[in-house]
Amino acid sequence: TWAEIALSRDTSTSESTTLNLRISEVDCTGARDPAPFLATEPVVVETEDEVTVYWTSQQIQGGADCPGNPWVERTLQLDQALGDRTLMDGSTWPPAPVTLKTASD
Repeated sequence: TWAEIALSRDTSTSESTTLNLRISEVDCTGARDPAPFLATEPVVVETEDEVTVYWTSQQIQGGADCPGNPWVERTLQLDQALGDRTLMDGSTWPPAPVTLKTASD
């Protein structure tokens, strides 16, 4: 299943090849800790205008309540600095620009 991607408040500048992200599972998971269920590495597609990140997680077996899913911190390494390119979340179609999510979100 898909995992939503957001910028961490302490994300690096556009001149860095390292981005600090927050990741949360999209589907109902009973508010489990997503860390052990996330793909080790996302699929990252870098173009001249955009960097699209596709992160997945293991689907929960059976049903689950939906009290809200927690966020976990992850670091993304790019081939080139983000610069003026738009960071896109591939968990939606079409991919959407990544936004800042604070710890309370």
